[in-house]
Amino acid sequence: LYVYERSTSKILIFDRKSLTQIGQLGEGPGGAPGQFYILHDVRVDSHGDIYVAEVNIGSRVQKFVLKGYMTPLAGK
Repeated sequence: LYVYERSTSKILIFDRKSLTQIGQLGEGPGGAPGQFYILHDVRVDSHGDIYVAEVNIGSRVQKFVLKGYMTPLAGK
């Protein structure tokens, strides 16, 4: 489950069964690669790659390629 947290401009990743946070994506607000300005949509393809669309100033789409399985965050 992917949830956009607007206050930190990050995408939080949760296990759908337990609703435990297992990861996060994004480097906070901004226009650099890995940062989000105004997130509009998040999609995941059949390979697990994540596409993030932004709107307004600097409208763009970013692709994040799945490099392997994630491990739970410490303390979560």
